[in-house]
Amino acid sequence: MSEPQSHTQTSSRLRRLLAPGATEYPFQWRAIVTDTIHPQRTGRVKFQGTWWNALCKRDVVLPANTLVDVVDLDGSTLIVQPIAESDIDSN
Repeated sequence: MSEPQSHTQTSSRLRRLLAPGATEYPFQWRAIVTDTIHPQRTGRVKFQGTWWNALCKRDVVLPANTLVDVVDLDGSTLIVQPIAESDIDSN
């Protein structure tokens, strides 16, 4: 799988998740962890009003209630990564 993409280079797989006619904004790619995500193990997130399996490819634990960026889609699993503190403050 390719490296995570920026919001301006969102993959076509992810764009299909947007509602038809929706404008793409960075906050649309944010999700909330609902079941802890451990390194190399799936957890769960709430993304755009629905629950998804999610995986983080970084060596971090993402506890419940953590805000994450959705960076890719692998089958029916969202690929997520932690949001930098500076990104949280700017929104």
